[in-house]
Amino acid sequence: MTSIFVLDVPPGSTFGIDGHSWITGHRFCGVRGLSNGLHWAYYNISGAKKDVGNNIENTQLKGLESFSQGFFFYVDCSVLIFQYNHYKEMILETDVTASELDIIEPWLIPFPDENGILKGFDEDHIDKTRDGRYIDDGHCFYHLIAWVTRNMLNCLFPSGWHVTSITSSNLDEVLSGLPAIETEPEIVFLAINSRRTWRPGAFGREVTEGFLDKSWELERILQHVCLGDSGRFLGEFQLCFIIFLFVSNGSCLEQWMRMLTLVSSCCRAISVFPDFYVNWIDILMIQLLYCPEEIYQDIFQERNFLKISLKNLRRNLFDAQVGSASISAVKDAFTRLSSAVKQKFCLNIETQPEVSIRSSLVYGIENDELIDTSESNSMADDSDDDPVIVLL
Repeated sequence: MTSIFVLDVPPGSTFGIDGHSWITGHRFCGVRGLSNGLHWAYYNISGAKKDVGNNIENTQLKGLESFSQGFFFYVDCSVLIFQYNHYKEMILETDVTASELDIIEPWLIPFPDENGILKGFDEDHIDKTRDGRYIDDGHCFYHLIAWVTRNMLNCLFPSGWHVTSITSSNLDEVLSGLPAIETEPEIVFLAINSRRTWRPGAFGREVTEGFLDKSWELERILQHVCLGDSGRFLGEFQLCFIIFLFVSNGSCLEQWMRMLTLVSSCCRAISVFPDFYVNWIDILMIQLLYCPEEIYQDIFQERNFLKISLKNLRRNLFDAQVGSASISAVKDAFTRLSSAVKQKFCLNIETQPEVSIRSSLVYGIENDELIDTSESNSMADDSDDDPVIVLL
């Protein structure tokens, strides 16, 4: 087991590892009892600088907090040492020798022992394919990062595994007219082109089909960008959820929603990548089971985003090539997901796949995009009785 020293954190700050968090007191110096593997730490630094007496409860120390920050770290030794840098306002690794910390080691907080389960993920020894039927609350957090690897983190964070609530990404829209300022390094996400999901050179019916079934774009990413490693896509999907949930990073939320929309909008790809879909659906189910009610109400329920995406996925499952055991496995995974969200959020995503109307999509030659010419956006006003738009 490893001791994690976190020095000089101002009293009243919030510090957490792997879903467990504490309000720091004047004696807070870290956590002991972490196992080898990948971990996620997050914190809000309090504006309170003044020391307090020993008789003050930790809950009384909480002061004004800065923006949220977090970082991944990998444990493969007996001691890791971090220190709060007041100039950079970040918790960073430091070169303080372990021998200097013997006097404060008894103050380390024991990491919660959740019935002896694995605390941290060693990417070489975890079972990534273990589906959601066997995930209990104790294992839940660690399956939230099961597909995140060190190589992937190096690709996403070329300048270090640290992120804040205001960290931008390579996919963020550039606003014209704003002055150029020096910013922190960007997160390098997989580039998903959600406005052009058909092959170059396509026109007419092929463009319409590519808009309604975004399989071409998903295949491009998995085969040519991820080089056949679907775990790269799954890991980024997990990472975006974790960072948004714990440090409220808007760029990660947008990428998570972008990835969810893409995968749920594919039909043909379900037959091509059935194992990917089973893993992705199980990941999504675990995320939603972990998701707090207020996040669901404030974010995922806005404009019925989650409901629309899941209904699209269900419709595509009905339209996918039938008769193979692999498709049956995907449908079984979706059934588990459907039951889970219905039980936790009272979200009913049952629909009628046989109902259809003529599509109001028109191909615009000038901007090379499909345009919805309907007066109202059915995606925003979705209900259980809405028809499903298909191409006749």
